[in-house]
Amino acid sequence: MPVQSHAKSIALQKGQALAHQLPPLVVAALHTAENLTFGAHGRHKSGPGDSFFQYRHYMPGESTHRIDWRASAKGEHTYIRETEWEAAQKIYFWVDHSPSMDWQSSNSVPTKADRAQTLALALAALLLQGQEMVASLDGQLPPSRDMGSLVQLHETLLKATSSTPPQADLPRRAHIIAIGDFLLQAEETCQWLRETTHHGTPVLMVDVSDPMEETFPYQEPTRFEGLEGEGTENIGNPKGLRSAYLERRENARNLLLETAARCNATYLTHLTSTPPEATLQKLYHLLNLKQTQVRGGQF
Repeated sequence: MPVQSHAKSIALQKGQALAHQLPPLVVAALHTAENLTFGAHGRHKSGPGDSFFQYRHYMPGESTHRIDWRASAKGEHTYIRETEWEAAQKIYFWVDHSPSMDWQSSNSVPTKADRAQTLALALAALLLQGQEMVASLDGQLPPSRDMGSLVQLHETLLKATSSTPPQADLPRRAHIIAIGDFLLQAEETCQWLRETTHHGTPVLMVDVSDPMEETFPYQEPTRFEGLEGEGTENIGNPKGLRSAYLERRENARNLLLETAARCNATYLTHLTSTPPEATLQKLYHLLNLKQTQVRGGQF
């Protein structure tokens, strides 16, 4: 076997061995991140820092202190030397792991907890590739740029038991990603959102739900079992409850949407029956947008 092929074979074997050591959800998250078409280079931007980013033509009115006289002396144009923005964003993650998140309507869809973890870890992987820093909102995982922190983030997020995110004293340039089933605790979540954004921290929320929660398709007598200690109840005619259930759900979602809008936060919804990539791409795009706003002084 040629030396180069042998080296590739050994590297592949090591990669496969490492993959077997990773938690399944971390592997799934990495695969999800790989399916997207953008990469780390998309987050490199011009700004104050030390690393060279690019040369561009000097514009009238700009400070002459920014001119690179050595580069300008080599040609006919006057050049500005731009450096890359190196103050990495700190993205704090929280995932709801209350009992209601462990539900799935069928084996054809993941549990809400599994999908929430996949979204969080895949987004964290993309951010780490872009040299951003990820952390857990509960403080158990401090901000880190190390790809190895994905496993730590996974383990830390699994320990969360509260149905609403914790309050935290975060540094400047921090963002929060909160993923869970917020409709069951809409009032408490709105209160957390008001208090958190009052300090100027941008928040992106993803409300994860199972398709049957959105449609309530039950027609025959059904035994309903509460996942948050509500007990069980046999309903002879669940169809008669459908309108009231859906109305209550819509009211809770509208409350979250309105509160998020007033707090300049982002509230997204995600069905476990849909692929994670579309929501992941939207989150990544929104973080890029908010990053630009932070650099422009809007946050």
